[in-house]
Amino acid sequence: KPFITDLDDMEFTIGDNVTLVWEAYDQNPNNYTISVNGNPIIENRVWANGTIVFELMVDFTGEYFIEIYIFDMSGNSNYDSLYVNIVSRDTQSPFISDLEDMEFTIGINVTLVWEVYDENPNYYTILVNGNPIIENRVWANGTIVFELMVDFTGEYFIEIYIFDMNGNSNYDSLYVDIVEMSSTEPTTTDSTEPTTTDSTEPTTTGSTGENNSTSIEDSIATTEDSTQANNGPEISLPQGLPGFEFLVILSFFVFAAPIIRKRYNII
Repeated sequence: KPFITDLDDMEFTIGDNVTLVWEAYDQNPNNYTISVNGNPIIENRVWANGTIVFELMVDFTGEYFIEIYIFDMSGNSNYDSLYVNIVSRDTQSPFISDLEDMEFTIGINVTLVWEVYDENPNYYTILVNGNPIIENRVWANGTIVFELMVDFTGEYFIEIYIFDMNGNSNYDSLYVDIVEMSSTEPTTTDSTEPTTTDSTEPTTTGSTGENNSTSIEDSIATTEDSTQANNGPEISLPQGLPGFEFLVILSFFVFAAPIIRKRYNII
């Protein structure tokens, strides 16, 4: 009987091309038939030594039972069968971190870093103010790093789109505001001159005797200061001594001094 390879069961994602290849050999090959789930798809097609190739067309997920029968010129036959499982496509979008809007001073390096993950990562695209800067660059699980090159102040709108092998996608966007460098002058505080308080002359009030007494004592003290500055050493006025009594004592010493010197021959 003819020889044909034995294929194992297989699994494909819907939308993928499902190609089955058998090796077949016989001295006098004739024809073959292929059925899918009991329905003949190819009937009595001639085959030659080498390979038989079959493209399975599927529109739905599920399990497909494939059978192939081969014949030679002598009526001998052989066959193979297998299950092909068609599963739904991965519909999970890739993960990408969400960056907040940022502000930088012009001249500072602007580095944006996104964390990304997917079971089947594929490529990504980055746009700045609607203009593609990076297109269809391959990415792997981990991080995507983007250096934003800026020459002017203003607001830049950044968009990133990432894709996986199954066509799922995700994106992030943010505004990056570039501002002028602030020039802050040191604040100088005006030096203030010390405040001088004008001396006030004592006020004499004639309404009370106490005020009059204080005013007389202040006048005596002022006269005393002037006299001491011109005539000699300072004489301290005993505390609490009335001004009139002090003048009497002072007069006594002034007039008595010559007499005492003469009496005791004091030069």
